[in-house]
Amino acid sequence: MNTSQKRYVITYKNGNISARDVSKILSIKDTTIHDAVTYLSSGKVIHENDIFHFHGLGSSSISLTDKEVEKLNNDAQIIAIEEDKQIVAADLINQFETQTKPTISLLSPLKHESVRYADFSFSLTDKSITWNIDLVKAPQAWSKGITGKNIKVAVLDTGIASHSDVIISGGVSFVSGSVAYQDGNGHGTHCAGIIAAGNNINGIKGVAPDANLFAVKVLNDVGKGSLTSVLAGMAWAKDNNMDIVNMSLGGVATYSVAYQNAVYLMLVAGVTVVCASGNCMGDAINSANSYGAIAVGAINNKKMIADFSSMENLYNKASIVAPGVNVYSTYLNNSYAILSGSSMATPHAAGAAALVKQKFPGISPAEILFKLRNTSTQSDDDNAIFGNGIINCDAATN
Repeated sequence: MNTSQKRYVITYKNGNISARDVSKILSIKDTTIHDAVTYLSSGKVIHENDIFHFHGLGSSSISLTDKEVEKLNNDAQIIAIEEDKQIVAADLINQFETQTKPTISLLSPLKHESVRYADFSFSLTDKSITWNIDLVKAPQAWSKGITGKNIKVAVLDTGIASHSDVIISGGVSFVSGSVAYQDGNGHGTHCAGIIAAGNNINGIKGVAPDANLFAVKVLNDVGKGSLTSVLAGMAWAKDNNMDIVNMSLGGVATYSVAYQNAVYLMLVAGVTVVCASGNCMGDAINSANSYGAIAVGAINNKKMIADFSSMENLYNKASIVAPGVNVYSTYLNNSYAILSGSSMATPHAAGAAALVKQKFPGISPAEILFKLRNTSTQSDDDNAIFGNGIINCDAATN
């Protein structure tokens, strides 16, 4: 039997289990267990023997041998023990191709998220309203005074870079060895702009331009993280009373009990969870998608399902769809980029959820999902499963 250790995430029946009770189950001293949010946000480097507990999410992260796993599997207080999975930006799951301007070097180009820097001469019919924002009918919601004002949206991603179109209300990093939540990849900044870019005369507008954005860095600058880092980000969002969480994240062909349990506990706490359905074309399970969350698929400007958008898998069925092909948004170095992927579709839904939350302050996450689905516009693509239809911010805020 293998005596080497691997990191696992343990999920307990009691979602509110304390670190002290965890120590009894694991037969260790409670003083050896770190609060995951506090420790992982401190900038300390994670070591193999570090033990973390996600308060309020019913899970812990610990390194174990095969023998220790076998023993704990017999404990009735534990519902799952799973390896600490790699989590990436949703469109990083596969190796990818990209087209870039010759003078630009990009970190880890993304397949299905074809990246290129937009020319500064990029022309828009209305300088602040891009085609995707118009398609989801966000301007019609704004005309009613619904702009996402005072709604807190956490972007769990690669961080958010400084940009003249984006106001960052706060942030935190759960990347090992770093306290900075600034984005060195571009993925998180692009998503943030779609949610809440605020026009600064020469810039663009997101779906909910007055929402309060929080940068929760759970992926490093290559776009990679772990189930441990993502759970820490989810725990932070729950602890800090976020209204909406945007998670344009993915994993490789596996379902996570810890993730599903965390989503459920966040929904119970009133946090609306919005996830990318993935770029798997129905072939693989995206671990950053879960029952109860708003799962978002991608369409193009012709209102057709993107050829990469997950649409048929058991865990990847989209609740709703939004623009995810050639989407123009904020990027690194105060610039803009055009990206494609379900990652880009997801923040449209997060922005729409923020608009609905402003309009109906007492609404629950389940009611927000119901509202978005039942006011959606039917897609022109009759040959794919695309949820209930295309996000319609105007109808959702009536």
